Amino acid sequence: MEGWAELFKHFLASKLSSACLLIASITLCFGQDYAVWIPDLPEGWRWLAFGIMVFTGCQCLWWSISAAGGLVRRAASVAWKAIFPVRIQQLSKYEKYLLGFTSAAGGFLDLRRLEEHRQFERDSNAPDPIAAKVAASNLYKWGLLDCTIMGDFYLTDMGSRFVLKHQEPVKS
Repeated sequence: MEGWAELFKHFLASKLSSACLLIASITLCFGQDYAVWIPDLPEGWRWLAFGIMVFTGCQCLWWSISAAGGLVRRAASVAWKAIFPVRIQQLSKYEKYLLGFTSAAGGFLDLRRLEEHRQFERDSNAPDPIAAKVAASNLYKWGLLDCTIMGDFYLTDMGSRFVLKHQEPVKS
C-alpha cells in the first residue's frame, strides 16, 4: 500500500506526469472506439481508468486555471503601474533616502553597507535596519527596486528613470 501512496504523491506534484496519465486514461477509455489497434479494457478495470481520467482531468484543469489567473494578475499589475505611476509624494522619507543611497552606490543597495554608513557617518536621516528592509520591500512592490536571489536590491530601469526625474538640480 505504501507504493500506491508514493505514486499518488508523485502525480499530485508532477504536472507532466499527470498530463501523461490523463492522455493515457482517455486513450484507454475511449480509444478503442476510434482506433482498432488500441486494446479493450477488461470489464473490471474500466471504472479505475475512468476514475483516473476524472481525477487527472480535474487536476490539470485546476493547474490551467491557476496559471491563467496568474497571467491575468500580472497583466493587471503591469496595467495598474502604467496607468497610475508612482509619485514622489507617495514615498516615505526612508524610501526616498534608499532611492538616493542606491543611485549614489551605482544602482545597488547593500543593506549592510547602509548600516555601516548610518553608524560611522552619524547620518540621522538614514533608516535603521528594519525600516530600511521595509522601505526596500515597498520600493520592490512599486517596481522601483528589484531583488536578486541573495536578497540584495538594485534599481530597475523604472527606478533609474524615477531617480533621474526627481533628483535635485545641480547648482553651479
